[in-house]
Amino acid sequence: MEDEIIKLDERENGRLIGLEVTVLDYCLRKYSLPMKKWKMKTNTYNLVKEWNKIASTNNFEEDQELHIWSFRASNIFALKQTLNLNVIFCNFF
Repeated sequence: MEDEIIKLDERENGRLIGLEVTVLDYCLRKYSLPMKKWKMKTNTYNLVKEWNKIASTNNFEEDQELHIWSFRASNIFALKQTLNLNVIFCNFF
């Protein structure tokens, strides 16, 4: 875990490298993307690069509230969309 904290602060050519994580959407599709720590008023953790692909695949809308659940299992992070009245269909085959 200490290695991960160090990795979040590492820079290459002045740019943050980030920590490569796996994100699962609510249909359990896997995405690999970097998580970066931005120092603002408080530390802010951001999922970057492939986030737009996740948002597009899952039909996320601007200002839509999302619940992000995280858990440790070989750096897998789970992403869960806020439940609403719409039925969500996932193709598992």
